[in-house]
Amino acid sequence: MARLPLVINGKRLRTLEELHENFNLTELIERYRGGQLRAWLYNWDFKAEQEQLEALSSDLSESELLEALCRIFGI
Repeated sequence: MARLPLVINGKRLRTLEELHENFNLTELIERYRGGQLRAWLYNWDFKAEQEQLEALSSDLSESELLEALCRIFGI
């Protein structure tokens, strides 16, 4: 299976370190809502982060979602 990158800030990210270096919360939320973030975590075998992401409630407020994503990715 080809490993697809996550595109944030116009950059093709392949590691969590690259995500930290190019962190953009607005784009990360877009990728979360579009399913790309979950697919990227699965595809690159970031199991701990994927499990935390999948455990998020679908009825989180915007601020709760922001906080949760920052916590998951150590920002």
